[in-house]
Order: sequence, then C-alpha cells, then structure tokens
Amino acid sequence: MITAAVVLICLEFISGFNDGFYVRLFSAGQIDLYGSMRLILIPGFLLAGWLADIRHRKYFAVSVICVYIISVFAPILLEEQQHQYLNLGLMYVYLSFLVIYFNVTFFDIAADSRNPEFYAPLGRIIDIIASILFSLIAVTVNTYLVLAIHLVLLVIAWSIQIWKAQHADQKETVNESRSIDDFIQLYALTERESEIARQVLLKGESIKQLSQELFISERVLYRHLSHIYEKTGTDSRMSLMIKYRTYLSQHQN
Repeated sequence: MITAAVVLICLEFISGFNDGFYVRLFSAGQIDLYGSMRLILIPGFLLAGWLADIRHRKYFAVSVICVYIISVFAPILLEEQQHQYLNLGLMYVYLSFLVIYFNVTFFDIAADSRNPEFYAPLGRIIDIIASILFSLIAVTVNTYLVLAIHLVLLVIAWSIQIWKAQHADQKETVNESRSIDDFIQLYALTERESEIARQVLLKGESIKQLSQELFISERVLYRHLSHIYEKTGTDSRMSLMIKYRTYLSQHQN
C-alpha cells in the first residue's frame, strides 16, 4: 500500500502542476477549460480502462509511466501559445489514466485487506490532498525546476513499478509451486511422478525437452506419464493441465 501511495504522489505532481498552470491561463482569459477538449477524457478513460483490464494489468503501469513522460515534456517542447490546446488535451489524457490508476490500484489493495471500506477510497483521498498541495506549489515554482522535479519523481515511480513487478512475479511463482505441490499430494504421486508432473504443469514443454531436463529416456518418461494419468483420471498432458487449472480455480475460490 505504501508503494502505491508513493507512486500516486509522484504521478500526482504533474497533475497538480498542470492544474495550477491551466487555471492561471483560464483566469487570464487565455484558454477555455470548459470547451470540447474535455471530451478527450472519454477515449482516455476507455483506453486506460482497457489497459487496466488486459493481462492482469501487465501493461497498465508501463502505459501510465509513458503518458506521464509525454505530459512532462509536452509543455516544454510545445510551449508556444498555438500549442496550448494540444497540451490541454494531453493533460486530459493523463488525468484519465491517473484516475483509473488510483482507483484500480487501491481497489485491488482493498480486496486483499481486512478493511476494504478504508482502503478503497484512499487513492482518491491521496489524489485530492496531493493535487491541492502541488497546485499551490505550481504558482511559485520555476518551470524548469518543475521539470527537474518531474524527472526525479519519474525515476522514483519507475523504480517502484519495476520492484513491484519483480516482487509480484516471485510471489506468483511461489504460490504456483505451492498449489502444484498440493495438487500432487492429493493424488499420492510418487517422488519421481511428482517431479515429472511438476515439470509438465509448470513448463508445458515437449516430451523431448522434458526427457532431456529429467535425464531419462522418452520411453521411461511415457511410462511415468501413463501412471500419472491413471492416478489423476486424465489421459494426456493437456487434460492433466486442464484438471490442475480446474483444481486451482476451485482452491482459490
């Protein structure tokens, strides 16, 4: 939860700065915040939501960081007045990604916690507080100093996301290994059969690859597999994997 909060604060910095910047332009009558550019939020939400849903959010964090980078450099590279509406559109895209990020991230945290009613709205609370603070900072801070801060926060956010991804992969591998051990024990496989079943379920390699890794002939491997199929009530490696996935689904529920 702490890492999610830190990443959110890093991401919120640019949102708060942009809020303060465009509010000043709006107050001076230089830009219209109530125009059609706000409609960009719609495809932004759809794209961010889609990226958050596919592959268990595998690409979502990376996409948020990429949008963050664009939002950081766009006002610098496109600082001329004729590009203000383009920058405003990019800001709306970033806002849509930011909203989806803090919602799905803290909803996930809430689902795994003992107090979901506390953690579910926490992302929005952090967002509001950070947005207010950073909007105030934006009024007094030099643009290039803000860019430097952006880059530092970007490195922090990116590093945390990499650490989270590696930690999640390690955790998933450990959980998968434990689930396979439980599945093997359920059918009382021998030590050698357990080793073979674990290789089949974890890697799904060909018979030739499996025999090479296990240092046995293909004929011996087939004999062990037939014993595994008989004990588990399956008739092939595919049906064995299907039975394991069914067991895993029931076990998780």
